[in-house]
Amino acid sequence: MQKKYQCLKRRGLLILIEKIPNTMKLSFLFMLISFMSFTAKAAAQKVSVTFNNVKMEKVLSVITKQTGLNVAYSKQVVNLDHRVSIHVEDAEVNHVLDLLVAETNMGYEVKNGKIYLFDKKYERTIQQQEKREITGVVKDKEGEAIVGANVVVKGTTIGNMTDMDGKFSLEVPKNVTLQISYIGYKSTEVSVGKQTFLNILLTEDTEMLEEVVVVGYGTTKRRDVVGSISKISSDDIVKIPSTNLAESLQGMSSGMMVTNNSGHPGSAPQIKIRGLNSINLSTDPLWIIDGMPIHTGSSEHTQNGVKGISPISMINPNDIESIEVLKDAAATAIYGSRAAGGVILVTTKSNKGKLTGVKLSYDGGVSKIPFSQNDIFVDSPTWWKMMDKAQANAGNVPTDPTQIMATQFWGERPDMTREEAIATNTDHLKALTQDAYFHQFSLTANKGFETGGVMFSANYRDEKGLIKNNDFKRFTGRFSFNFKPLNSVEMGVNANFIYLKTNGVKSSQGKGNGGWANWRYTLPWYKVYDENSQTGYWAVNSGYNMAAFSDRNLTRNDVDQYRTLGNAYLQWNTPLKGLMIKGEAGVDLIVNNSTFWQSSLLAPTAPFVSRAFEQSVTKSNINYDAYVNYNRTFSEVHFLDVTIGAEASRNWSYTRYAEGQDLQTVYPELINPLTMNSMGGRRGGDAYLMGLFARVNYKLMDRYLLNASVRRDGHSAFSKDNRWANFYAFGAGWIMTEEDFMKDWEWLNMLKLRGSYGITGNTAVSNSMTYLSWGLNTNKVFGVDYLHGATTVGPMGSKDLKWETTANLDLGFDFGILNNRINGSFAYYTQKVSDLILLGNVQPSVGFDTNQIYENVGDLKNWGFEFNVSSVNIENRNFTWKTDFNISTNKNKILTLNAAEQGKGKEESTSIRKEGEALNTYYLVIFSTILKIYT
Repeated sequence: MQKKYQCLKRRGLLILIEKIPNTMKLSFLFMLISFMSFTAKAAAQKVSVTFNNVKMEKVLSVITKQTGLNVAYSKQVVNLDHRVSIHVEDAEVNHVLDLLVAETNMGYEVKNGKIYLFDKKYERTIQQQEKREITGVVKDKEGEAIVGANVVVKGTTIGNMTDMDGKFSLEVPKNVTLQISYIGYKSTEVSVGKQTFLNILLTEDTEMLEEVVVVGYGTTKRRDVVGSISKISSDDIVKIPSTNLAESLQGMSSGMMVTNNSGHPGSAPQIKIRGLNSINLSTDPLWIIDGMPIHTGSSEHTQNGVKGISPISMINPNDIESIEVLKDAAATAIYGSRAAGGVILVTTKSNKGKLTGVKLSYDGGVSKIPFSQNDIFVDSPTWWKMMDKAQANAGNVPTDPTQIMATQFWGERPDMTREEAIATNTDHLKALTQDAYFHQFSLTANKGFETGGVMFSANYRDEKGLIKNNDFKRFTGRFSFNFKPLNSVEMGVNANFIYLKTNGVKSSQGKGNGGWANWRYTLPWYKVYDENSQTGYWAVNSGYNMAAFSDRNLTRNDVDQYRTLGNAYLQWNTPLKGLMIKGEAGVDLIVNNSTFWQSSLLAPTAPFVSRAFEQSVTKSNINYDAYVNYNRTFSEVHFLDVTIGAEASRNWSYTRYAEGQDLQTVYPELINPLTMNSMGGRRGGDAYLMGLFARVNYKLMDRYLLNASVRRDGHSAFSKDNRWANFYAFGAGWIMTEEDFMKDWEWLNMLKLRGSYGITGNTAVSNSMTYLSWGLNTNKVFGVDYLHGATTVGPMGSKDLKWETTANLDLGFDFGILNNRINGSFAYYTQKVSDLILLGNVQPSVGFDTNQIYENVGDLKNWGFEFNVSSVNIENRNFTWKTDFNISTNKNKILTLNAAEQGKGKEESTSIRKEGEALNTYYLVIFSTILKIYT
């Protein structure tokens, strides 16, 4: 019966083969011959190794590097800790492997581009057992088939590879274990038992994926990095559902603080890497997406409440492959003058090496405020009881509502009796807020082919904010294409098209404490609604009924943003081994249209008229760079990586606006010239940056690391005498676990000491700081006609102004223990910022209104430490538990200040700047204690 079944199987196979066209048969034959010739060629490659008393694992790693053959084995069956001494020159792989296993019970076989190691006795036993056929399929966590995965019977060479559908079949003995492996995924073992079909899931190997990190103008192995770099994977980013990519980075990297003081969807959070390193200039990090520096500041105009949206919120987090955060000078100095606040490198997904497929996903969520106003503030009866006691302690009679409103309200003061106030208990927070939710749809389509690939993705997100009538909508489309017309030439394009729309309301009525935070100062007996009012709201002009300012029938604050972000590259791998030339060009164009309108019914003071404001801001950044990279390994012990290049960029902006009041219509459009009283436009000025850069990485014996980088930048915002500056860094590292004296510490997989020092700059300097600026006033004069007014002189420029520079010192270590199930790093850093750009006083006789000029007259110091650790606690087919923890500190001190800044107050004089103190130290009345008096 068994023989008959086998014959039927063979006959069925013959019938199947007969139906295959001859062309396909020939193609298959050529593929088979090519594959066999590849295996034979790989096995016949020449290898040169010289080692004394080292583990077999070390020798095999060198063979892998020289031949490209991977090694497959079972740790439970094969022991690679056996030490050998071997000396060969230009020997074939098989000869080297014969010497390697000569004094062991191991055998080997070279096939399918791999070296299979096995125990001879175990192999012989398995081969003699009765076999049966099993089938299965191998997929990743997304359910996509893994093509070319190796499926091997543990401890033997019996195995196969998965086909185009991820399927495999094997004839195996009873009670065996299969080992499944694929590059970039964690190997897994499956006990066959009585199963005849196996569903096997492979998970990505985080350690392998993070082995290579993106650095400025290239990549490098994580273990070879001597600077402070944090890598954040795409899986970590999408775990935090947020409108803004920057908010998804909260807590992901030590030393990086992400805060958002606005509850508006799409608003711009603040990101600070290792504290504040300037007083007047921006300390935001430099964002680079696929090699293209982008705009990060919100395109906004604060007049009348018109506010833009953070450009970072226009990036779809689902398109991100990985993010690297560069923190110290060794990592950032190659970006020179733009790296004072650190660098964030974003790499988007591409279709390299992937199959054709379409993926559609949906995400949604709801957010609620977990408390009410009465949970954190007293109710009306309690408030009046406390107020009466306070009045009695002061010797006064109890007050009434009218007296209190007279001291707080701007205009309207409704009549209210004391009894009515005590009986009124309002939850202003509930009236102002709502349950927030979001819906997000994502589509990804890709197609891979032999010489490249193409990918398209689209994303739509609709979000309702916690504040009523604050909505956010975003549509993103992305196109990625890469192509190799020749084996040595590669080209590609990344293009992003984004549209954002936010429908909002004005967040304040202009009060000093401002914004929606006003509800905290609203007393519990203040009402919200009044059916007898024209607006439907109580005391709408008081400045304390914030619910009225969330009604789109009374006010609007809307923004439409369009963005085009893209770059193209051309790369040539020259005939000289290890030499690559690459050129890139990119553009980032943003158009921000803002509209503000407020009904006359909301006007707090006379004249009680409606107001409107429209604005359009256009920003553009064009960037070019070209560089040469050369990396080679010499004599197996010397590794050299050299990068030399140049970069140029141009930034410009233009703003157009119109403003009017007492409108003829109830809509925000400024359609009637009679209603306008101001309009104009201004160019933000062009800014040009040019730079030359170079970096050298050297590694000796896979353990001693040296790094040096230099950049020379020129910026148009400075005068010719101070336009150019040099920035540099150098670092060193020592991988101690590669030393022989640590080989017996098997629990310690990696320990690397590292340190770096360097100088970076701050390019956030405007033209008006250096050059004299002029302004042309345009106003309505004598009726409705617009006339050009006087030409005025702006702030006094300083041609002596030069770069702010930051000297960075970083010392730390990286570690991995217990087969790298636990890994982490520690770093201590100091930063000294020199030549701070601050305002200094000039004599009034000079003739400038401000009587101030920018000058380099201050120094600031930052210091702190960072620690992070990650662990894989439990990981199997059904359950995974990982832990990530990081902590960091940051302190600063002002070393020197000029007279104009010394003791200068900030934030309503609650803090000051003073030499020897931290930046913006609180400045309060000194007191010894608070006396408690009981009656």
